[in-house]
This record gives sequence, structure tokens and C-alpha cells, in this order.
Amino acid sequence: MPMKFRGSISKEDYIRLEMGLYYNKPIPIIMPIMSVGGLIVAMYYVKSVENFNHLFFMVIMVTCAYLFMVPGMLYSKAKQAYNSMMILHEVVDYEIGHDGIYAEGLSYASSYTYDKFIKLEEVGKFFLFYSDSLNKVLIPKGGLSPDEVKQLRHIFRFIEVIKTKKFLK
Repeated sequence: MPMKFRGSISKEDYIRLEMGLYYNKPIPIIMPIMSVGGLIVAMYYVKSVENFNHLFFMVIMVTCAYLFMVPGMLYSKAKQAYNSMMILHEVVDYEIGHDGIYAEGLSYASSYTYDKFIKLEEVGKFFLFYSDSLNKVLIPKGGLSPDEVKQLRHIFRFIEVIKTKKFLK
């Protein structure tokens, strides 16, 4: 029996999700640490203004970029994406069953079958369904009770088992 519920995505939740997905990878975490380490080493070797060189300046710029500019650009890009996708501003009625997902907002209606998705993931306040490495369908958990979230997890676990069995054949 399909599960029906209504959900919406706030701007803050969307921005938090996008930044969390970016920083969930190892490189965005390792690079600022290496930059700060390079800054400390450069400060140790530069003892006076006469020894100031371009390497020290470059290390300072890279460190500032990774600590301030990258998060600022990510925030700006996520905010711009949210503002430009009007479907994210709508309250959406979801119907989720073992055969697929049906989503209907004020200006659109979409249906998805699970065989089109390559990855199912639960991140923060969302369930994410990836059709490729960049495109994803967001299902908010905001309006669901803990029992309903457990029921959705059960449905999605069942779908992952079916997809795995099909892949192994």
C-alpha cells in the first residue's frame, strides 16, 4: 500500500544539504588542513619582512580561499539554485510505494520508477534518489512522524535489495 504525505523544502534546509553533500567528500576537508599546515610552515621560515616571498603570499591566498571563499561560493550557489528552482518553493504531495514515487505540486506532477535510480541515500532531513552522479530527487522528512520515517526506510531497503538482485543477475 503506497504511503502518502505532504512535504516542502525550506531554503535553509536546502543550503545545508548542498553544503553538507560537498563537505561529505574527503578532498574538501583535506585541502584546508593542508593549506593551514602550509601557512604554519611558511610562517616558521619567514622570520622578517626581508624574507617575505611569493611562496608565503601564495600559501596565504590558498588558505584564505579554502577557508573563506569556497564556503562563500557554495552558499551563494546553493541559494541561487534554490531561488531559481520554483518547484522547491511548492508544497508537494508525495505518494511512495514499492513500484515508485509520485510527486505532485501546484505547477507540476512527476512520477519516478526505482529502476531509474542508481543510488538511494538518507542525508539529514532528506531522502535522496540519484539518477546519475549529479541529478537527484529530494524527499523531505520534515512532515513525517518517526514511524512514517521507519516505514519509508523499510520501503527503500526493500527497493535496494530488489535493485541489487537485478544487478547481480
